[in-house]
Amino acid sequence: MGSDVSRSTAEFLWETMIVYLEPKLTPHPDDDLNSDLPIADEDWSLDWPIEFAKRNGFHKSNLAEWPENWEPTVRNFGRWLDLAPVV
Repeated sequence: MGSDVSRSTAEFLWETMIVYLEPKLTPHPDDDLNSDLPIADEDWSLDWPIEFAKRNGFHKSNLAEWPENWEPTVRNFGRWLDLAPVV
């Protein structure tokens, strides 16, 4: 995903997602977050963007709205996180 998202965002996604997918799967940038990845509903939460905001020194309210035409892929999730303000 290096050409699509910042290194820090890619690292955040890897660290966050691998906890829920190990040892069986490795997330792929084009995996659909709603249908391709076996993350239990109780684990898939809105805490990931909040944690990303905290880690990067801004409030979660500064996250952009999800672009209407984007599929919910890992790659797009990373691109969406990168729309956040640089601190």
